[in-house]
Order: sequence, then C-alpha cells, then structure tokens
Amino acid sequence: MKMRGSYQSYYAGTYFPKESRYGFPGMKEVVVQSYNIFKNHTNQVTKVGNQIQPVFKPKVNVEQNASISSKSIQKGFASFLSTFDSQYRGFGST
Repeated sequence: MKMRGSYQSYYAGTYFPKESRYGFPGMKEVVVQSYNIFKNHTNQVTKVGNQIQPVFKPKVNVEQNASISSKSIQKGFASFLSTFDSQYRGFGST
C-alpha cells in the first residue's frame, strides 16, 4: 500500500516480489512507478485516493473492550496454516 503524506492510499497490492517476474511488478518497480505517478499526476492521485477511501473504512463495529477467545485464535491460526504454501512462501492456492 502506498500512501500520500496525509496517509491517504492511492496504490495497493497484496504481494510484490523483490524483482519483477511472471508479468508481475517487483517492489523496486512498484516504488519507482508509484513515485512517478504521484510526482506527475498529483491531482489524479488525490481524486483516486478520495474515491477509494470508503473501501478502507471498517465494515463491522467492534466494541472497544471486545475480546477474542483462545479457541477462536487457534482456529484462525489453523486456517492460515492450512493454506500456507511452504514452497513459494505465501498463502492461498495455486
């Protein structure tokens, strides 16, 4: 996630490898591209940032002092662990 000085998002992604590969941009390329986009299209960046801002607002109201049971944490961990790909070091299925 790339952000402006106001912490407003304008560029997002879920995973960027160090170097570009398989048609996906690497982190180095993403940093250069996001800098150039911001530098050369600041007004458009602001417009897009304002448009996507609602997506990042919480969808569920959580009580201030809410707690999570140990069983829920264990189930969540087991779920993540079951989808971890140790060969490619990521989550999900291929």
